[in-house]
Amino acid sequence: MKTATVRDVQHHFNRIVQWTESGEDVQITRRNKPIVRLVAINTAPEKTAALDFYQRALDLWKTTSASLSELIIEEREERI
Repeated sequence: MKTATVRDVQHHFNRIVQWTESGEDVQITRRNKPIVRLVAINTAPEKTAALDFYQRALDLWKTTSASLSELIIEEREERI
Protein backbone atom coordinates (compact mmCIF):
# COMPACT_ATOMS: atom_id res chain seq x y z
CA MET A 1 0.00 0.00 0.00
CA LYS A 2 1.31 3.42 -0.95
CA THR A 3 1.06 6.41 1.34
CA ALA A 4 0.41 10.06 0.46
CA THR A 5 -0.18 13.16 2.53
CA VAL A 6 -3.12 15.51 2.13
CA ARG A 7 -0.71 17.97 0.53
CA ASP A 8 0.40 15.31 -1.96
CA VAL A 9 -3.22 14.74 -2.91
CA GLN A 10 -3.79 18.46 -3.41
CA HIS A 11 -0.73 18.91 -5.61
CA HIS A 12 -0.33 15.51 -7.32
CA PHE A 13 -3.85 14.12 -7.56
CA ASN A 14 -3.36 12.67 -11.07
CA ARG A 15 -0.36 10.63 -9.95
CA ILE A 16 -2.30 9.22 -6.99
CA VAL A 17 -5.22 8.30 -9.25
CA GLN A 18 -2.78 6.49 -11.53
CA TRP A 19 -1.55 4.50 -8.54
CA THR A 20 -5.09 3.34 -7.77
CA GLU A 21 -5.79 2.57 -11.42
CA SER A 22 -2.75 0.32 -11.48
CA GLY A 23 -4.15 -1.64 -8.53
CA GLU A 24 -2.44 0.05 -5.59
CA ASP A 25 -4.32 1.01 -2.45
CA VAL A 26 -3.35 4.48 -1.27
CA GLN A 27 -3.46 5.54 2.36
CA ILE A 28 -3.77 9.30 2.88
CA THR A 29 -2.33 10.75 6.03
CA ARG A 30 -2.58 14.03 7.91
CA ARG A 31 0.13 14.76 10.46
CA ASN A 32 1.36 11.17 10.10
CA LYS A 33 -2.04 9.73 11.02
CA PRO A 34 -4.01 7.74 8.43
CA ILE A 35 -7.35 9.36 7.61
CA VAL A 36 -8.44 7.89 4.26
CA ARG A 37 -7.78 4.83 2.14
CA LEU A 38 -8.33 5.04 -1.62
CA VAL A 39 -9.16 1.82 -3.41
CA ALA A 40 -9.86 1.54 -7.13
CA ILE A 41 -13.31 0.43 -8.20
CA ASN A 42 -13.26 -2.62 -10.41
CA THR A 43 -14.36 -1.18 -13.73
CA ALA A 44 -14.14 -4.36 -15.76
CA PRO A 45 -17.58 -5.12 -17.19
CA GLU A 46 -19.14 -8.33 -16.02
CA LYS A 47 -19.97 -10.34 -19.08
CA THR A 48 -21.76 -12.98 -17.05
CA ALA A 49 -24.49 -10.55 -15.97
CA ALA A 50 -25.43 -9.79 -19.57
CA LEU A 51 -25.33 -13.46 -20.47
CA ASP A 52 -27.50 -14.34 -17.50
CA PHE A 53 -30.10 -11.75 -18.53
CA TYR A 54 -30.12 -13.07 -22.07
CA GLN A 55 -30.49 -16.66 -20.92
CA ARG A 56 -33.30 -15.78 -18.48
CA ALA A 57 -35.14 -13.90 -21.21
CA LEU A 58 -34.83 -16.86 -23.56
CA ASP A 59 -36.11 -19.20 -20.85
CA LEU A 60 -39.13 -16.97 -20.24
CA TRP A 61 -40.08 -16.57 -23.88
CA LYS A 62 -38.79 -19.78 -25.43
CA THR A 63 -42.26 -20.87 -26.57
CA THR A 64 -42.44 -18.22 -29.30
CA SER A 65 -40.63 -17.83 -32.60
CA ALA A 66 -40.24 -14.04 -32.26
CA SER A 67 -36.82 -12.56 -31.62
CA LEU A 68 -35.89 -11.36 -28.18
CA SER A 69 -35.97 -7.70 -29.22
CA GLU A 70 -39.47 -8.13 -30.67
CA LEU A 71 -40.67 -9.66 -27.42
CA ILE A 72 -39.23 -6.82 -25.36
CA ILE A 73 -40.88 -4.22 -27.61
CA GLU A 74 -44.16 -6.07 -27.31
CA GLU A 75 -43.90 -6.14 -23.50
CA ARG A 76 -43.20 -2.40 -23.40
CA GLU A 77 -46.20 -1.64 -25.59
CA GLU A 78 -48.46 -3.55 -23.22
CA ARG A 79 -47.41 -1.32 -20.31
CA ILE A 80 -48.17 1.91 -22.16
